[in-house]
Amino acid sequence: MKPAFLPLLLLASCLALEGCSTRPPCDASSCEGCCDATGLCRVGTAADACGAKGATCAVCASGCMSGACLTVDAGAPDAGATCQPSTEAPTGRSDFGGAYDAVNDELVVFGGDPGVAVNCQSKPEFSEETWFFSPGCGTWRRSPVQGPSPRARHASAFDTQRRRLIVFGGRYRLGTSGDYLTYNDVHALSLGLDATPNHAWEELTTRGTRPPPLSSAAAVYDATGDRFIVFGGNTSNNGGVFAPNGRVFALALSDNTWSELVPTAGVAPARLFHAMALDAQRNRLVAFAGGDANAFLGPFFRDVVTFDLTTRVWAPLTLSGSAPLGRIRPMMVADPARDRLLVFGGHDDGQLGETNDLWAINLAANRWERLRAGDTLKTPGNGFCDFPADFTNADLMSPERREGSVFTPAGPHGVLMFGGRSDCGTVSDVWKLDPVMGQWTSLRPSFAGLSCERSGRTNCTKLCF
Repeated sequence: MKPAFLPLLLLASCLALEGCSTRPPCDASSCEGCCDATGLCRVGTAADACGAKGATCAVCASGCMSGACLTVDAGAPDAGATCQPSTEAPTGRSDFGGAYDAVNDELVVFGGDPGVAVNCQSKPEFSEETWFFSPGCGTWRRSPVQGPSPRARHASAFDTQRRRLIVFGGRYRLGTSGDYLTYNDVHALSLGLDATPNHAWEELTTRGTRPPPLSSAAAVYDATGDRFIVFGGNTSNNGGVFAPNGRVFALALSDNTWSELVPTAGVAPARLFHAMALDAQRNRLVAFAGGDANAFLGPFFRDVVTFDLTTRVWAPLTLSGSAPLGRIRPMMVADPARDRLLVFGGHDDGQLGETNDLWAINLAANRWERLRAGDTLKTPGNGFCDFPADFTNADLMSPERREGSVFTPAGPHGVLMFGGRSDCGTVSDVWKLDPVMGQWTSLRPSFAGLSCERSGRTNCTKLCF
């Protein structure tokens, strides 16, 4: 596994320290915000501290995000949308949970890892934040309601019957070393109406045969059985060791009772960092890719396996057509209107590592179909954490290459995607995918975590600066 390339973009600066007589030049490589008239880097969301990275600060008539002005076009409301101005937004993050709420027409996300790696070594952090994004208005709002404890790498799914986000497990660590605390608790975010803060988090009291504490598992909501189903994940608390899980557990939401769905035939290799979706038409789980105990370095899985929820039989799904490379942490959602699954991104086994290719699994024809190639390799890297500025032929009509995002069906918006981890850090952008045309539309930009070409910078000597 090639670790994400995460250079030190933030250099020491005076920022707001009084009496500081020296500071580095204020430019896009040293400043995450804008540069004021004195050459001071200003980072914030106040109207007097806005502007693109390294550009001259400006007063923003339309508000700002992550220290940059929002233009009229950025987050322009849909026709008929009633929008409240907002300058707040989450920082970039990966390994979080989320779903789309059709009643409020919002993307809801919880938790995750906003940590920025140093010299390609991850420095995990843990969030307890809950955020709501309006795709019609292009604006975020943060929930004031206390939620579950901080965590990342949890599994989540949306309970459509009760309009709530279900969150299971995940991991947390206080400090930067030692074992993680891994959870097997269940929390539910019941949603209110009309963008008001009358939503509520609740820890569910469960009984029955609970799953072991897990991180990096995958979950779906089975509307037919009215249950939350979890498969796979990592049972290890040691950050340097993976112990993959191969068991399936279901939480009956009518009485909050866990049970293990013991297979009657077949077996799926235990895995973590995989993607999973529900093929409701055939009443089965479909899991793709992931890793085993060697998920640090690979090779990664590239198989597709199914678990029949009626017969409890595991079986490989044999697909024709050229297939994606093996990968970890890809995103996958069901597209029932076209009887297929959509797969995006992840970290693959090839020279590219982080990917942004878009695929479909045609369930009627049992065939892989590539919808977008995404970025392709142009100039190979020179070794660990050393990639040139022209590392890829960038598909600028696709999002930055990434893993660990939320990727969710979103009714009239097609599919929404937020955040994730790229070669250059964590991103905070929001994208809309038209599943019919296979076309992406940017709803909110990211001002961090982007490769050189996508950031708009010039004269870069490396991929990320």
